[in-house]
Amino acid sequence: MTPRSDPGWIAPFRARYDAWWAAARPLVVAHDYAAAFKTYPWPAFDTAPWTAVTTPVAAARLAVVTTGGLYRPGVDRPFDGGEAWRRYRRAAEPECSSQSPGAGLNASRLGDNPVPSMG
Repeated sequence: MTPRSDPGWIAPFRARYDAWWAAARPLVVAHDYAAAFKTYPWPAFDTAPWTAVTTPVAAARLAVVTTGGLYRPGVDRPFDGGEAWRRYRRAAEPECSSQSPGAGLNASRLGDNPVPSMG
């Protein structure tokens, strides 16, 4: 059986979140996100739900879960907000080599223009 996280943190966080949202909502509506999130009540945990990695990274499969999207410039379409997944080859393709200036993966978020190359 898979261990489950203790949900006991949710009620105290919700109370802090509700108080924060009452003050932050006008700032979010005004698109003043820096001010709104300056006081965000980030939850803190004493433990982390991680398991030590025992497989060498070169032999492992990796998944990246994000609210933005990774794409290869000139190869993939930037993220457009749709629910999707992309599979990338284990070996870097020449146009994605981190040794090529300006090549690599880019990231984009819904409503944003793509951010500069992370390659």
